[in-house]
Amino acid sequence: VIDDGDHHATPLVLHFELLAKFVTPGSVYLIQDTRLDRTCLAQRELRQRPWAYCADILGSKGGPARAVRYLQCESSSYKRLQFSIDYSLEKWVYSQHPGGYLRRAPVQ
Repeated sequence: VIDDGDHHATPLVLHFELLAKFVTPGSVYLIQDTRLDRTCLAQRELRQRPWAYCADILGSKGGPARAVRYLQCESSSYKRLQFSIDYSLEKWVYSQHPGGYLRRAPVQ
């Protein structure tokens, strides 16, 4: 599953909760654009004019990276289906989706 539907945490968590069961063991659920949290923070810190939605990502709505952190800590589907971040898929120095590759454990 490639989830590029929204850049706010709550809808991304909902998407995962609804779709995670369709990810076959050993396959990946990708939450795209997790770099936005970091990019928006850097723009604010450097006093550059941020994108319009950065206020939401840095505020109460959160962004894709916050959704991943929530899933790791709070999601019963994430734990029950044995998902974990697969950093081996981040082969380049820069990724649009750092920490967003969620691999379901293979059948043992």
